[in-house]
Amino acid sequence: MSATLTIAALTVREAVRRKLVAAFTAITIALVSLSAWGFYRLSHNPRMTSGEIQLALPTALILFMFMFSFVVALSASAIASPAVSGEIDSGVLQTVLTRPIRRSDVLLGKWLGLAFLLGAYTAIVCGLEVAVVYWVSGFVAPDPVAAGAFLFAEGGVLLTLVLLLSTRLPAIAAGVVGVALFGI
Repeated sequence: MSATLTIAALTVREAVRRKLVAAFTAITIALVSLSAWGFYRLSHNPRMTSGEIQLALPTALILFMFMFSFVVALSASAIASPAVSGEIDSGVLQTVLTRPIRRSDVLLGKWLGLAFLLGAYTAIVCGLEVAVVYWVSGFVAPDPVAAGAFLFAEGGVLLTLVLLLSTRLPAIAAGVVGVALFGI
């Protein structure tokens, strides 16, 4: 188990080194800022009645969470596709696998590291979105934890699929197949 956790920690460190975390941060700031502006404009619209606003806020939040669903799925595909195939192409994986480490430990460690990143990203995005919506409009989502869990589960399934595909396909092919299957 210690080899699996070591691989997971190295996977997280590699994602930080490749600036994936910085890219996730930039995307999150842009999307949450855009949603804050939109929810502020929606909740302070003088041409709408309070009933119309109360009906529009949950609908808009569902729309934004659907958009984040696509961002989480695309992120899962982007971080998982080069995880194995990129290391096979560069020769790094052959060096690691000559050590007394099982291949299943490497694959499970990579999955744990990437799932941790995806889970943290999903939790931060959902928490920020719910907080921003409440701050600018006063609307409280009924069950944000369930929505976050659903987003993570959706991304986790795609992460698992693309990671498994990346053991047999090149990185770009695994990523494209994952996104295409998500779209279907």
